[in-house]
Amino acid sequence: MIESKGGCLPLLLVNGKDMNKKNGIILGLIIIAIVFTVWWSWPRDRVASNNPNQNSTATRADCRGEEQANVGYCAPNFTLNTIDGKKVELYENGGKPTIINFWASWCPPCKNEMPLFEEAYKKYKDQVNFLMLNATAFDKEEQMQAYLKEKGFTFPVLLDPYQEKYVTVSQTFYGVIAFPMTFVINEKGKIVYKHQGEVSSAVLDDIMDRLVNRKGFDS
Repeated sequence: MIESKGGCLPLLLVNGKDMNKKNGIILGLIIIAIVFTVWWSWPRDRVASNNPNQNSTATRADCRGEEQANVGYCAPNFTLNTIDGKKVELYENGGKPTIINFWASWCPPCKNEMPLFEEAYKKYKDQVNFLMLNATAFDKEEQMQAYLKEKGFTFPVLLDPYQEKYVTVSQTFYGVIAFPMTFVINEKGKIVYKHQGEVSSAVLDDIMDRLVNRKGFDS
C-alpha cells in the first residue's frame, strides 16, 4: 500500500513484459491521485497568506460602531457620482484620511474657501483624499459646472442630488442645514474633526498639518 495524507492507495505489482504499458498507465494514474490528494488536503491559509493580490483592509475603511455625523463616530458611508460620471465610495479610501466639504455654487462663504481647498488638494492629494461634495439637490448643476470651469478647480467634485423620498447625503446622513460644512475622516472611517462654516487658511493649514504628520485632533 502507498500511504498518502488523504488515505491509502494500492500499489499494483504486475509481472510480464506484455503488461509494461498497462502498468505504466496505472502507475501514472496512481501518482496523479497522490498529488491531487496532497494538494486537496494542503491548508488553504498558507496559499492565501502569500497572495499579493489578496484584498487588504488597509485600502478600505473598516470602521466598527455606530454611524453618525459627529466626532468620534463612524462616518456614514456613501457612494456618489463625480461630475464626469465616476462612482466614488467614501470607505474606498486607499488607506488615507479623507476631507469632505459640503458646498453650493450660490454660497459666498463656500466660494471664499474653494481656492484654499484647491491649493491643499494640489499639495497633499497623494496623502489625503479630497471629496468636494456639491449640494446638487439645492443647486443648479449648469451654474455649478460653469463656476468650476471658470475657476479651473481640479479637485474631485461629487454630485448629491435627491434620491428617492428626498434623501440626500448632505442633509439625510450628515445633517447639513447650512453651507459650507467640512468633515475630516481618518483612514479607519471615523470622524475626527467637524467644522461648520467657512474654513480659514489658518484652520485648513492646521488640519493638513495634523493629517499629514499624524498629530491627531485631540489637542
